[in-house]
Amino acid sequence: MNFTNNSDYQNKQVLDEYWEYEQKKNKNNIDIYLVKSNTLKQQGKFEELNNCWCQGVKLNKNNIEFYQQYCKALELQGLYQEVLDCWDQGIKKNKDIIEFYVMKSMTLEYLDRKGKVVKFWEQVIKKNKNKFIFYYEQAQALKRIGFYDKLIECWNIGIYQNRTSIEFYQEKCNELKKQGQIESVINCWKKGIQFNKNDIEFYHQITNFLNSQGRHVEAIEIWNLGINNNSSNNQMYLLEKFNRTFQFFDQLQFQQNCIYQNKQQQLVDSIVNLLIFKNKLEIIFEILQIKFKFISQNINLMFLQVFIQQYLL
Repeated sequence: MNFTNNSDYQNKQVLDEYWEYEQKKNKNNIDIYLVKSNTLKQQGKFEELNNCWCQGVKLNKNNIEFYQQYCKALELQGLYQEVLDCWDQGIKKNKDIIEFYVMKSMTLEYLDRKGKVVKFWEQVIKKNKNKFIFYYEQAQALKRIGFYDKLIECWNIGIYQNRTSIEFYQEKCNELKKQGQIESVINCWKKGIQFNKNDIEFYHQITNFLNSQGRHVEAIEIWNLGINNNSSNNQMYLLEKFNRTFQFFDQLQFQQNCIYQNKQQQLVDSIVNLLIFKNKLEIIFEILQIKFKFISQNINLMFLQVFIQQYLL
């Protein structure tokens, strides 16, 4: 019996020396650690299993796969506080790698610690105010735990800290659209233009949205604003206004064709509403000047008469 015990001890010693040699030789090869950890799991040697992956993490502090395997071993034993500590260690050594933050967040989510998820991301954002990906992952976490009311707040903070970065406005507007807050989307893009008067992409975003809502005259007004805000370099804004005006008339012509199909009275109001808002007479005159010949050749005379009587006289 003593011989057997001594033999087992010697075998273990040889095996330990072998694994120590392999780990030193291939300290960055995760497959070596996986083979050893599987052997230790089968033998129920969890303390040694933890030491195996702890050593792997120390030697590969920037490789998230080692942290993931270490955490899997800890989860297998129900050691969730140790899992959180592991991810904290990873974050400390990899401050700019978002995946470490996401893994800690998902651990908290799994443990149903929703309040701590919110506080965790609030602290993360304070240290990463200008990094879009951190706000994005915060928003994803808020969705996973069902805190939809905090999504707009998340992007408001992002916009406040990054007023010239369009992606923050885009994400906020996407959420507002999902909630059906049409006017809030428009106001968000207008705020973006206030801080980015010389960035044409902000004008593109709001006018695309306005056109999608059938608010074409307002879209043309935005291009007027772009022209005024960029008086020394407004060629692109003038071109966009011109193109959008022609697109507008394509839609107007479609409605005019309906008038010729004995629907004059029914569509007069819809055309007028599409074209005119009160106190927008300058836009009316500009549009008529740009394509007056086109209109005069195709427009129903009765409509033109009603149009002039109601809005231009």
